[in-house]
Amino acid sequence: MKLKCNRLSVFILVVTVMLSGCGAAAKEELQDPYLDPMSLSMGHAHGGAAAETSAEKAIEAVWSWPEGKPEAGKPAMLKLQLADGAGKPLTKLDIVHEQLLHLVAVSGDLQHFQHIHPNYNGDGSFEIAVTFPSGGPYTLFADFTPTGYHALTRSIIVEVPGEKPAPQPLKPDAQLSGQFDGMEVSLHYDHLMAKMNTMMTFTFKDSRTGRPVRDLELYLGAVGHVMIVDSTARTFLHVHPLNWGSSGPQAAFSVAFPESGIYKMWGQFKRSSWIVTVPFTIEVP
Repeated sequence: MKLKCNRLSVFILVVTVMLSGCGAAAKEELQDPYLDPMSLSMGHAHGGAAAETSAEKAIEAVWSWPEGKPEAGKPAMLKLQLADGAGKPLTKLDIVHEQLLHLVAVSGDLQHFQHIHPNYNGDGSFEIAVTFPSGGPYTLFADFTPTGYHALTRSIIVEVPGEKPAPQPLKPDAQLSGQFDGMEVSLHYDHLMAKMNTMMTFTFKDSRTGRPVRDLELYLGAVGHVMIVDSTARTFLHVHPLNWGSSGPQAAFSVAFPESGIYKMWGQFKRSSWIVTVPFTIEVP
């Protein structure tokens, strides 16, 4: 037990140093009082079928549009039925970050992003009206956890008829910082390489005062969430923060990108009862 505590203490010390920035002034200004053993144990990422067991791989998601297929600019009712390996409705689900199922929709060019939560019908099925702003392909990712299993992701590509926007090549951002809803948000990460755990840290400052933001509110039970999709809109990662109960000025995430390539991420945070979505595009060697 003593050895375990020592290792945990070293891990906490390493992460704290990574989050605190360079120099004594930065350390004092950005120190996060909620970086403790409990918060560190809550951080994780999930998504991808590579690590699924045979029983988990047998779980299906059946997508349908009971009121007609979607059209650009018009709400369309989506129904999602979960089924177990025997084809029976999957009704035992865990609540994860305040929801039974998280639904993410992204356009093929990754310019459009939605993170929504369908209504549960009680029989393993979910329904929600979805509006796609323009024509073209969209990938929908359903993120859920059957009781007794790991977190799972199921996806489908939907071709939406309607006027398509002009093509916009996906390029890594030259600067990982910007102004978002009254905050200056910057993203920093340590050694970035595919298939290796990478620490990503979002730092928040008030746009008006320049002071560190310390009044972030919990969004879906955490200081923030990050959704990551690769350039093909087929690989999906949902990352939860290490310092889940923090109120800022930083939100720390640990993630392993499965392959090299370009990824777009959407960090979602809450301040003054408003959901702030922060998009960044990076290239992973």
